Amino acid sequence: MRGNKKYLWAAGALNKKGFTLMEVIVIVLIIGILAAIGVPQYQRALESSRSSDAIVTIGNIVTAQEMQLLQSGSFTPNFSDLMLDIPLERPAQATYGWDSQDSRGESQFFEYDISGCTYGECSISAFRKEDDGGHLYEIRLTGMDTSGNKGVRSCHSDDEYGRKICLLICGVDDLSADGSCMID
Repeated sequence: MRGNKKYLWAAGALNKKGFTLMEVIVIVLIIGILAAIGVPQYQRALESSRSSDAIVTIGNIVTAQEMQLLQSGSFTPNFSDLMLDIPLERPAQATYGWDSQDSRGESQFFEYDISGCTYGECSISAFRKEDDGGHLYEIRLTGMDTSGNKGVRSCHSDDEYGRKICLLICGVDDLSADGSCMID
């Protein structure tokens, strides 16, 4: 009897420890597949939350413009004239060639622009910064005017990744032919 135990122990049947090479390969393969699926989803969710921040900032700019309209009777093309509690810095150089330094501001991920706000209508844009992974898209508010029209919010992109983000922002299945959609 004792001889049989010794034989089984020598063959490894009684003292098996660790994983086989095949088990390790299967585990690594499963982790790789999960990472390949999860990482792009995580990046899209992260970018979607960043775009939500831009939408909130545009809403704050709209509120500040409405306060400016009540106080002075017109919109202002300058961020410095607005009562904003959001930290918008002046960009070091103009990425999109805007005319006035005061009509531009930037946050960590977006550059903001106020344009056309002197003639009774105002347009506010948030451009995704180019230096952050090439995620190029723009969130716009156009058509806000002194007669009380709140304007139309939209998202626009010329590249594939930005189009995916615009689809998430707008909650639609497809963009228009020019790569844009309306935000509800």
